[in-house]
Amino acid sequence: MTRTVNYYNSTSAPDEFVGARVFETHIDFYFPHGYIVDALNENDCRKKALDVLYLITLAAPSLYESNFSSRFGRKADSIPLKSFIWLIKDYSDNGLIFSIEKRYKEGGNGRINWARTFKNIPLPTRSGSIYLDLTAEYKTKTDNMLTIIHEYCLKLAYREIGWLFGYNNSIKIEELTDAQKIFYERYLLREQNCVFDDRKKILINHLLRILRYSIGKKDFSDKSEVGTYKFSHVWERMIQKVYGNKSLDEFFPNAIWHINGVVKDGSRLRPDTVMEYADGEKKRLYILDAKYYKFGLYNDINLLPGSSDVQKQITYGDHAMLRHGEYEGRIKNAFVLPFCSDSDEKIQVVGYAESNWRENESSYQRVYLLLMDTEYLIRAFIAGEHGG
Repeated sequence: MTRTVNYYNSTSAPDEFVGARVFETHIDFYFPHGYIVDALNENDCRKKALDVLYLITLAAPSLYESNFSSRFGRKADSIPLKSFIWLIKDYSDNGLIFSIEKRYKEGGNGRINWARTFKNIPLPTRSGSIYLDLTAEYKTKTDNMLTIIHEYCLKLAYREIGWLFGYNNSIKIEELTDAQKIFYERYLLREQNCVFDDRKKILINHLLRILRYSIGKKDFSDKSEVGTYKFSHVWERMIQKVYGNKSLDEFFPNAIWHINGVVKDGSRLRPDTVMEYADGEKKRLYILDAKYYKFGLYNDINLLPGSSDVQKQITYGDHAMLRHGEYEGRIKNAFVLPFCSDSDEKIQVVGYAESNWRENESSYQRVYLLLMDTEYLIRAFIAGEHGG
């Protein structure tokens, strides 16, 4: 049976889920806010869907561990997406793993193994000894336990995300008991200690992750989800990784309690991203708050950050000015929201917020609203992760 794949922009999503909902007969994939795709271009959609899922595993490992989950009967558990992707790509390049064994045959074709040949009884002649039975050496691929485990985990990978690679057929898997999976896990752990081939080492690590993921599951349902309901964490992480170049530890304002003679620090406020930018001999400081809001999709003022968010950014600016006087007069504040740019301008300033309870004399007391093209940010983040 072949599943159809439907691709949706976030404006068509019924909730905040980003990723793939897999059903028995079809797959629905939802892109994040601001990532607009042409649903009729299947190859491009599939590539971008793979980028989005891979992005989530890169951007927020802790999120990936706890929120790649299903609402179709599976409890929330860690889906080893990286391992699934690696396994399918490796299989495409190298095929299944096999043991290579040397075998020998008397009088066979192939490379002569002289050490074994000399162990045979020679035929004496006047000119010397002649070995009539030459021992040929050849190599052959043989199935072993590692091959069996590799094939099983590969089938799991194809059933979970094979559609991302253009393989849409449902895969039937002979399910294993937990005892069998644990036996396989122990076998792989033993193999780890005596393997020196790089590909095999990496392969075993991915097989272990997939096996451990499968333990405790009685079957793999045809209804599942691969994605996250908390893409806001991914958005925040991308902004921090691409633009943050200052340690956040220096920019944590906090209250101090004085209670019955005891002095105690209150909870600390934490900015999302702090960036220093050299402007000639002087340096500017930018305090950025990543907001995964829908304003950039609908241009609806009801979807803007609230007054408490504005006050928090101003407080970060107060703290930075007091603790880092070298930036005085050169501290800027901004919210960063997603949108889809239809031009070469991937970042747009569309307005600002200011308080009505202060004089707003300092530069940071005006909090600007920046819209950033989602695809542009994703590509910048992935390139940075791979040293681009």
